[in-house]
Amino acid sequence: MSHLSSVGFHVESEDELNDLLEQAYSVGKSVNAEEGLYVQFSDPSGSELWMQVNTNSELVGLNPHFAGKGRMTVGLVRLVDGEQEDPMDGAFYAWANPSDMEAEEPGDFPFVFDLPNFCTVKNMALPSIKEVQISAFAQQLDCFESDEEFLAAQPEEMRLAPESFLPVGLYEEEDGDMPLSYGLINGHVLEVAKIKNELTGQLFQWMLIKTIGGTIDLVCKLDLLDGQTIKKGGVVNTIAWLSGRFV
Repeated sequence: MSHLSSVGFHVESEDELNDLLEQAYSVGKSVNAEEGLYVQFSDPSGSELWMQVNTNSELVGLNPHFAGKGRMTVGLVRLVDGEQEDPMDGAFYAWANPSDMEAEEPGDFPFVFDLPNFCTVKNMALPSIKEVQISAFAQQLDCFESDEEFLAAQPEEMRLAPESFLPVGLYEEEDGDMPLSYGLINGHVLEVAKIKNELTGQLFQWMLIKTIGGTIDLVCKLDLLDGQTIKKGGVVNTIAWLSGRFV
């Protein structure tokens, strides 16, 4: 539910969720897939809901996304779908800003990102270079007015750059588990706004941030700010779930 709240789809009960899904489904666009179909609801705010319907016409899953301005060029290496309980969920293992896809380390850094329409793109030939719009759904957020303030707050034993990306979801893979679509991201704020989800009337926070590898759309619910002020040109530090779509 926290991911939904990040783009203005906050619900507090099963009844509220069902009401939201009925509204979104009734005006959504069907996108066919071998495993069933996705029903894509796109709000004017950029908030999206991707409902998953199996071949028995049963609703089996739901993922949000935010259609924003961020752009990254990535080198897709392999699928990350493992033995998902939901066959319509999935992700790609990729390298940001690829230079040589035949190299052992073909880009700036590896990471994993989920796709709300995974089954419609999973059969592409790999490796492949694509442009992707990444939305980072913040789970934790700290804001700094300047590089100096950000750097002063860093622990001496591990000082991160104001534009840096640690693919913390890959640490799961080191323990033998399936890698997760999470990153610890630091970046400069290029644009910032409170956006209203037109379907629900709820406000949420949006930022376009520049980090190593490209630009990312960062979204979160307002109370995650906890009184912090986001300054254009400042630095944000976040741990976030990553959802992407090819552009």
